[in-house]
Amino acid sequence: EQLLKNQAGLKFVSLENKPATPEFVKSLNASEIEAEAEAAAENVTTIYRHSVTLQMEGSYHDALAYLKKLEQLPWRFFWQSVEIETSAYPNASIILEVYTLGLREGLVGV
Repeated sequence: EQLLKNQAGLKFVSLENKPATPEFVKSLNASEIEAEAEAAAENVTTIYRHSVTLQMEGSYHDALAYLKKLEQLPWRFFWQSVEIETSAYPNASIILEVYTLGLREGLVGV
């Protein structure tokens, strides 16, 4: 909700909440695999990536202001990608993919 709130100059076209994907992978050498397998059977911790793709319309400057506000939110989002395509100056189509990391597999906001 905070991602979409009060963004002057931008029109939000779509939002796609992607399924969580496991991110944390620890590489082990042969001697560690056996000990790690025993420990994993007792307590498994997985870190999940929760991605959201936002499609917006507006100017480059409005998009830049939005990204600055996004960085100031109390929780951390990481940018996966930003695509800006200008159709007729100053109007642009902006596709932004951001993600956060968490211990739960469910969708962001659920």
